[in-house]
Amino acid sequence: MNRLLPGLLLATTAAAASADSLAVADAWVRATPPGATTGAAYLSITNHGPAADRLIGVRSDAAREVEVHTTINEGGVMKMIRLDTLTVASGETATLEPGGRHLMFMGLRKPFAPGDTITVTLIFEQAGRIELEIPVLDARTKPQ
Repeated sequence: MNRLLPGLLLATTAAAASADSLAVADAWVRATPPGATTGAAYLSITNHGPAADRLIGVRSDAAREVEVHTTINEGGVMKMIRLDTLTVASGETATLEPGGRHLMFMGLRKPFAPGDTITVTLIFEQAGRIELEIPVLDARTKPQ
């Protein structure tokens, strides 16, 4: 029993340190027109920790489903594809921005209006859950 306890403490400490090592910045949600059923959010995730972590899920009450997507050019046609995970390497920043990787909200409960905030939970493999309140901005407005 005494040999097991130090290992459990080490695992708990490592998980807690990982949660503190991720920083989310520049988060914003694009406002949608009336009747829209999809929307997008953008942000950056910086990993200050000693090991890579992976974003493995996203949840929000604002939509039926939220996925991480990327945009690719396939034969001159822009396409969005779902990413199962998003790895953020140690010392690196993963940027989700218009025209590239982004959070895709599907089945919106209501349109995203400028001035609103959307609650989003990012789920990481090591760090666990990070809850954010993200402002909705008009697409023509630069994020602060």
